[in-house]
Amino acid sequence: MKGNRRNYGLSACGLTLLLVGCAAERKLEHQQFDLMMSWLAGKWDNGQQVEAEIAAAMPEFDRHLHYAMHYVPLQTPGMDGQVFAIRSFNEGGFDGPLTRVALHRFRWLDSSQEIEHEFLFLLDPGEFGDLKSSLDSLATLGENDVRVNPKCRMYWRWLGDHFDGRTRKGQCITGSYTPTSILVEGHGVLRADELLRHDMNFELSGQVRPRQGGASPERFRKISSG
Repeated sequence: MKGNRRNYGLSACGLTLLLVGCAAERKLEHQQFDLMMSWLAGKWDNGQQVEAEIAAAMPEFDRHLHYAMHYVPLQTPGMDGQVFAIRSFNEGGFDGPLTRVALHRFRWLDSSQEIEHEFLFLLDPGEFGDLKSSLDSLATLGENDVRVNPKCRMYWRWLGDHFDGRTRKGQCITGSYTPTSILVEGHGVLRADELLRHDMNFELSGQVRPRQGGASPERFRKISSG
């Protein structure tokens, strides 16, 4: 019996250490996820990059267009993970018109130790009204209200001082934004005050589909939080 008690004590100790270790891992995972969500939230603008390209007399087709984005974190109890509404402004940044509201969802994946990034599409946009005017209706958003292209998810990893996100190579074929289907190789880099976004578009034949500024990453600076 004494031997059994002694072995049981050792097992309990080992179990305690294991549980502490698991809790520490989960805490670290939550820290990474929360950090990325806090860095994303806020207003982003690539005007500084555009001005520098103009000053350098870069050919017009090589220059980036001026974009601005407001990442608004949403409270959506019916959805897993963190959903953002991304309010996009073209032609002059935040001084230009609000052209689009997109929905993105982020979730932690235990299996691969990555942050999954999905692009959400409303099955019935009319049900939620004019999102350019108000995001309030999205509080009732649920899993059955959206669709995703599972092959076009991005996966983000913490690399010591920044997050790096990529689509799975060769998988993201989509026709959501173009008249015909294309292959998109997506890449992003996120720091506390900088977001680099570089999507390379290809015809299904493998040829690069050129677009203005598409040869280099868009470089957004964070101009405000929240």
